[in-house]
Amino acid sequence: MRNIMIIFLFISFWSISDVQSQTSLETAIKKMNVTVYVPSYFNFSQNKEMTYVTKITQKDPVPTLAQTYRGEPSYGNTALKVLFGEVHSIIEHTNGEYLIFVVALPRKKRGFYHELEFGRIKHDFRYGDCFQGVSEPEEYQLSLKLTEYSREQAQKMFNANVMVSYPVDLEKNVYRDKYNRCRAVVIAKDGWHIFFYFMMTDENMKNFDTYLKDLNRVFWFNE
Repeated sequence: MRNIMIIFLFISFWSISDVQSQTSLETAIKKMNVTVYVPSYFNFSQNKEMTYVTKITQKDPVPTLAQTYRGEPSYGNTALKVLFGEVHSIIEHTNGEYLIFVVALPRKKRGFYHELEFGRIKHDFRYGDCFQGVSEPEEYQLSLKLTEYSREQAQKMFNANVMVSYPVDLEKNVYRDKYNRCRAVVIAKDGWHIFFYFMMTDENMKNFDTYLKDLNRVFWFNE
């Protein structure tokens, strides 16, 4: 009995330690059965919990509920917290030309017309009533704003069923005094969604397609 207890405690300790050692992104994608292959040109943030894209300071605090739900304006770093909320990881390219915010969503039901669940997309466009879910007419209108990639490309790059992209208005806010343009890419499979927010500059936003190729097979939905 004593030996059994020791083994049980060891397994429990190992399991807790394993969870504590994982980053927020690793914990999220493990539930999604997604594998991440980290290339040498990417640096992934090592935050253990989800994090805002800008630091919480006295000058730039956590947004108020009024700011979060657009009842009160926000600016600068606080506005960026409102725009993106908390993310699982920040991926920086070693050349410094761009970086990516990553958000892995819990499993969602598919939409009315599309395999995508449009809740976060609606938020990103600041479209309609933020207190309501996505209606069928709203989903249709939002779908017209998306650039949809072929299923073959989605499968080749991520083993996903669907892949779309769309611009995100930063409302004149600038990240790290450099990145003032953003384009989102969403991949989804079987109700799981991963959002990638590419932060770029005026000068290099034309290289978006090249930056997207850098993500090829970095995130992979397992069968």
